[in-house]
Amino acid sequence: MNKISGGTTAPAQMNWLHRYLGWLLIFSGLAMPIFAGMTGYINANRAGEFSARAVGSFLVVMGLAWAFTRSKSAKAQANGRIVSGLLLCLTVWTNLAGSVYEEAGLKASAREAIALQEEYEGKFTEFQTRFDKLPLDKVLTPSNLTTPAGIEYGRAVMAQLRALIAERQAISKSAALAADRFVGNLPTENTRRMARRQFDEGMVATVKFETNVARLQNRVADVIDAILTWSAAHQGPGMRVANGQLIFVSQADLDDYQAHMATLKVVANEEDKLTADSQAWIQKIQADRQDFRNEATKILSK
Repeated sequence: MNKISGGTTAPAQMNWLHRYLGWLLIFSGLAMPIFAGMTGYINANRAGEFSARAVGSFLVVMGLAWAFTRSKSAKAQANGRIVSGLLLCLTVWTNLAGSVYEEAGLKASAREAIALQEEYEGKFTEFQTRFDKLPLDKVLTPSNLTTPAGIEYGRAVMAQLRALIAERQAISKSAALAADRFVGNLPTENTRRMARRQFDEGMVATVKFETNVARLQNRVADVIDAILTWSAAHQGPGMRVANGQLIFVSQADLDDYQAHMATLKVVANEEDKLTADSQAWIQKIQADRQDFRNEATKILSK
C-alpha cells in the first residue's frame, strides 16, 4: 500500500499538472482582457485591442517555444508551454495594469476638468452679472453733471468700474494658473503635450484680448473722470439744465465739453470695435470649451 501510495499516485498527479499548467496559463493570459472588459476595468474597445495584442503575443511566444522544444521530450515541451504561459500572462498583465492606471488617471483628470470649468464659468457669470448692473449710463446725465452730489455719484461709479476691471483681470489670471496646473498634472506625456500646445495658443490670444479690453475700459474711466472734474469746476449759472439738456452760457465751455465727449466717443468706439472684431475668436473659444466638456464627459462615460 505504501509503495502504491507513494510511488504511483503522487507522480501521476504531478504529471497531469505539469502537462496542463502551461495551457491553463495561456488560457488565463488570453482571457485577461475579456475579463477586464466584463468587469469594467477597461472599456470594450480597449478590451478588444488588448485581446488582439494577447493573441499576437501568444503566437510569438508559442512559436518560439515550439521552435526550441519541438524535437525534445514531452516534458521539455510542457516546460516550454509553462514558460510561454507565464510570459504571456506577465505581458498581458503589465499592459492591462498600465491601461487601467492610465484610464483611471484620465477619468480623474476629466472630473477635475469639468469641476474647474464649472468653477470659473460660475465666477465669470457672477462677475458679469455685477458688471452689467453698473449704472454707467447714468454717470454723465445733465442732472448729475450740474450738481456736486451727481459729480460724487459719478466718481463712485468710476471707482467701482476700475475695481471690477481689476477683479476681472484677477479672475482671468487665477483661471490661467489653475489651467496651467491642470495641464501639468495630466497623467500621460502625450496628453500633457497636446493640452500644453492648445493651452499656450489659447492663452496668448486670451491675454491679448483681456489686456486690450482692460486698457480701453480704463481709458473710458479716465475720460469720464476728466469730464466729471471739468464739470465740477464749471458748476454754477454758466452750465445748467433746461428740458433735460445741458445749456452753456460760454461757447468756449460748450466747445470744451464737446471735445471731452468726442474723446469719450472715440475710446468707446475702439472698445466696441475690439469686441466686434473678436466675435469669431470668442465664439471659437466657447465652442472649444464645449468640445472639451463633451470630451471629458465622454471619458467619464466609458
